[in-house]
Amino acid sequence: MTPSIRPARLDDVPALVRLRMANAERHAMLNRSHYRFPEVTAVQRYFTDRISRPAEDDGLLLVAEDAGTVAGMSELVPLSAPPDHQILLPVRRAEIHTVVLEAYRGKGIGSMLLKTAFAAFHSRGYRKVTLGVDSENSTGAVRLYEQVGMTAVNDWPLLEFPPL
Repeated sequence: MTPSIRPARLDDVPALVRLRMANAERHAMLNRSHYRFPEVTAVQRYFTDRISRPAEDDGLLLVAEDAGTVAGMSELVPLSAPPDHQILLPVRRAEIHTVVLEAYRGKGIGSMLLKTAFAAFHSRGYRKVTLGVDSENSTGAVRLYEQVGMTAVNDWPLLEFPPL
């Protein structure tokens, strides 16, 4: 059976929480000084609110369902236009967050999620979708993003002030 992509529903919240926590675990293994494990109740509340009020920010939350299991999700979060005093072009843009459960990777689910999300956002007038990828990410994420047409536009180091 081919996985299907659809908007998230309230009954998907437990699966969305599992996906977010699996993503947190993977990222925390990469860099514990940069990533954290959010509180499960905060994640539940966030997804419940997001699904209950989808029109408030024009965002998009999709799930990939494979044989009755929510195997992945893609969330597009609109970014505010830069204020008039800043130098960035005022282009409608969003940030994308995508995760596929490890057991379902390599089946085209990530690609299906991304392509569906890109098409939906483009139809809403968004022209740029961005994301950040940790340079030590060994999951194949960069390859996936390149396969769906994304390109690295910057290779900027993340500079942090040392703790006092």
